[in-house]
Amino acid sequence: MTAASDLLSIRSRWRELSADDAGAALSIALLGSYTIDPIAPYLGVDLHDAGIRVDISVAPFNRIVQECADDSSATAHKRPHAMVVSPRVQELGWTAGSTAEETGEALVALVDTAVRAAQRWEAALIVVVPMLADAGMSPHLQTLIRDRIAGLAGVDIVEADDAVAGLDDAELFHPALYEFAKIPFREAVFARIAARIARVLVCRRAGPITGLVVDGASPAWPSAAEAEALMNTVPAEVRIAVRYDATYASVPPWIPARSEWWDPESSLSDQLGGFVRRCGGHPAGVLLVSPEAKEAAIATGVTPWSIDEPLPSYRGSGTGLRPSGPAAAEMAGSDGLAGYIESLDVRIVPSRLGAGGLPTFKDLLRKTAEFSLGPLSGQRLLEALSAVRMSLEVFEISDRMGAYGRAAAWLLRADRQTCHVDAFLITCPALGRGVEARLQREIVRWAKEQGCVRIVVAAEDTGRNGAALAYLRDNDDWGGMDITLHIGTSDRRAGVSAAAPSTHRSGV
Repeated sequence: MTAASDLLSIRSRWRELSADDAGAALSIALLGSYTIDPIAPYLGVDLHDAGIRVDISVAPFNRIVQECADDSSATAHKRPHAMVVSPRVQELGWTAGSTAEETGEALVALVDTAVRAAQRWEAALIVVVPMLADAGMSPHLQTLIRDRIAGLAGVDIVEADDAVAGLDDAELFHPALYEFAKIPFREAVFARIAARIARVLVCRRAGPITGLVVDGASPAWPSAAEAEALMNTVPAEVRIAVRYDATYASVPPWIPARSEWWDPESSLSDQLGGFVRRCGGHPAGVLLVSPEAKEAAIATGVTPWSIDEPLPSYRGSGTGLRPSGPAAAEMAGSDGLAGYIESLDVRIVPSRLGAGGLPTFKDLLRKTAEFSLGPLSGQRLLEALSAVRMSLEVFEISDRMGAYGRAAAWLLRADRQTCHVDAFLITCPALGRGVEARLQREIVRWAKEQGCVRIVVAAEDTGRNGAALAYLRDNDDWGGMDITLHIGTSDRRAGVSAAAPSTHRSGV
C-alpha cells in the first residue's frame, strides 16, 4: 500500500498545481453521494504526470441528482469535459430494512440522471461502481449499474473493487471521519480509485487505441484466462505486441496470430519507441498492459493499463471527451429536478426556541457555511433576540434517504411593517431538496401574520456562502411582498465589514 508520506506529498503537489489552473486543457466535475473531495489531488497529479493540465470542481455532498437534473446548477455552469459520478447506497437511503428492489431503483434513477446530464452537456461520464465491502452493496446491484450503461457512447465504468483489491476493511474505511465529514474511505483508497479514473481519461483523450502491448514476460503476469478475456475485446484494427519467451514450443492460445513477438531480454523502452512509430506516432494511444513496467510507460508516454480493467469503449475527437453517437433510447426524457425532489418526501419539523435557544442556534451556525445568511455579530444577535415580535426557530429535516437532524434555522423579527431576516441557515446535507423554497414561503407566511408588507434580508458575503447569495439574487418567490436585499462583504478574522449594497424589488 502507498505510504502515508507519499500520499501527503501528492496532496502537497496538488495544492501547488491547482493554485495555477490557467491553461487547463481538461475540466472535470466530481460528484459523489459521499464527500468526494479527497479524490481530487490524486486525480489531478496523476493527470498532470500524464501531461494533462486539469481544472477539477467538486459538487456538494450527496447532490448528484440535483446537480445533474438542473441545467442551472454549479456543475452545469462549469460545462465539464468529463464527469465522475460515485454513488454509495448508504447515502441513497439504504437501511438494514431496505429491499434490493428499492435500493436498485434508487441507483438506477441516479445513473440515468447522470447519463442524461452528460448527454445534454456533451460531457464524458465515468461511473464508479461501488465496492462490495460497502454496507448494502451486492453483486446484483453492481450488475444493475453495469447493465444500465453498457454500450452508451461516452460512458465508462471504474470498478472500485478492482481498485482496492488486497485491502482489508481496516485499510478501506475511516468510520470516525465518515461520522464527522461523510468521508468514508482512507486516503490510499481515494488514491487507487483516482488512478483508475486517470487511466480512463488519459486513454479517452488520446483518441483511438492504436496499439496494445502485453508484457507477458512479467513474473507477476496473471492467468492465461484473464489474458484471453482481454484479447477478445481488442478491435481488429489495433496492433498487438506480446513480450513473451519465444523459446516456448507452442504459442499460448490467448496470443492472436497477428501479434508481434518481442524478446523479453531486450529493453522494453526501446521496443515501445519503435512500436509507437509503427502505430502512427501517438504514444498515448498505445496501451501497455504490464504489472511492473510503469517506468517504461512514463518514459515513452504510452498509457499504462491493467489486465483487470475493460478496454475503454469510447473514442472521440477534439479533446477526446465530447461524446458522439446514439445513446440508449431509454435514457431519453426525464422527470426533472422537481419530480426528483417530490419523490424524496422531504419532512420539515419546526421547533421554536425563543431567546433561550441561542446556544442551539449558535451550534448550527458553526456547522453551516454554504447556505448561511445574516450579519451575525454578537450585538446584532442580541438586538434581534430582544425584539418584541421575534421568531427563532430550528428545523428537523428528513426524507426517504435519511434524517439530517437539526439542519435549518432562521432568526426573524418584525419592526412595524417590515420583516427583517437576520439569519437564515441550511446545512449542506439538507440542500438541494427543496428546503430552501419551502422555508422561504414560511418566512413570507410569518411576515404576513405580523402585518408586514416588506421583507429585508441583510447578508454578508463570507467567501463560502455563494450558494445562499445566488439563491437570494435569483429567486423572486416572495409572495408579492416588497423585498430589499443588503449584501455586503466581511472579513470576520479582521473584524471588518464593508457597506452592503442594496437591491430592491417591488411586489415580486
